[in-house]
Amino acid sequence: MDSLQKDQDEIIAMLSGYVQKHYSHNLMRRFFHPKSHGLLKATLTISPDIPPAWQIGIFQAGKSYKCWLQFSSTNQNVKPDAKRNFVGLALKVMEADFVQDFLCASFPTFQAKDVLMLKRFLRAITGNIWAKLSFISKYPLATIKAIFTRYPCHNLLEMPYWAHTTFKLGDTFQVRYGFLPQKPATSTKPETPTDNYLRERLQADLHQQEACFDLMMQFRTNPATMPIEDSTVLWD
Repeated sequence: MDSLQKDQDEIIAMLSGYVQKHYSHNLMRRFFHPKSHGLLKATLTISPDIPPAWQIGIFQAGKSYKCWLQFSSTNQNVKPDAKRNFVGLALKVMEADFVQDFLCASFPTFQAKDVLMLKRFLRAITGNIWAKLSFISKYPLATIKAIFTRYPCHNLLEMPYWAHTTFKLGDTFQVRYGFLPQKPATSTKPETPTDNYLRERLQADLHQQEACFDLMMQFRTNPATMPIEDSTVLWD
């Protein structure tokens, strides 16, 4: 067995072991994004002005698709919303002949650049103090990044969300996706926040009016500074 396959198997075992240990007698949740803030009906509408060269796959000018959209929190433990955390947006485009997913989070880059680093990262957040110290000693910059890129979220409809991996668009383009909110970021944390105030605020806002995000595509134009395989690097 090669080292890559071994690392992948260890990651699967860690994730499976964690959820079995913590959720075997309760509601089964995912390891990451275990807290759901809302599952919404949505419509994805492609701009009628999209250039012909970009009209590949679902990106056909003026085409609309029915979707499901979910907001969630990424910490492996379910915590009150006032705790500093990452949040995620998942959009599932569902048509009769295909399904396409867009998975994004509220920080622009991933925490691990390869499978080995991901294994060590997961071992650190699920293991004992020695596993944590081992990761910090090997990856001090990644540790600082994981701590200080937890942007406070006071309203799920006011956050930008980024996909961390690179996608092939046709035979010519490589892109990364993101969702930018049309709602201005004006919300603040409530004076006495409930454990689920993000969900409550989401419900209140959507009862008043619909919310919109712009689905953005960033094209890979410089292979030297915009790597495909390393998701820890922010494309400029």
